Amino acid sequence: MSYEPRGRGNQKISGWNYKIDFVMSDNFFKSSKVLAYKGNKFLLTNHYLFVAQVLDQDAQETKLLVANSNSTNYDFKEIELNSNKFKEHSYSFLDTSENTVLIHVNHFGENSPYGHIYISDYDGMKYSSSLEYNIRADGSQCDFDKVRLM
Repeated sequence: MSYEPRGRGNQKISGWNYKIDFVMSDNFFKSSKVLAYKGNKFLLTNHYLFVAQVLDQDAQETKLLVANSNSTNYDFKEIELNSNKFKEHSYSFLDTSENTVLIHVNHFGENSPYGHIYISDYDGMKYSSSLEYNIRADGSQCDFDKVRLM
């Protein structure tokens, strides 16, 4: 769960915020443990637990962390994109089946209509470029469809 410790009630997250951490509790939050400081948003799948961690709140820059979702001790590591020349601003997960991840990374800022698609290795750590300048609509919808072979 991501939450701001001083916040109250439903904490809707708008933009990337240094004050929000990714926390875990196994006793209905009588106590909690921070798993990722500045971890604002997350995705849990059958194989992976992803957390977007804020790098620069003013520039709205992030990095993506991943851990094995079947572990009891989440050991988060930063994903490795095969390009270090781009900054990361947001992510859209396109597919997480078959032990690989297809992800659209917005490198160009909050209102950019483009991003690059990457595909992961088996452990979800290393990503290779698959398609550059993929179109992304206002609602974070990507121009991407999974095709199933019969």
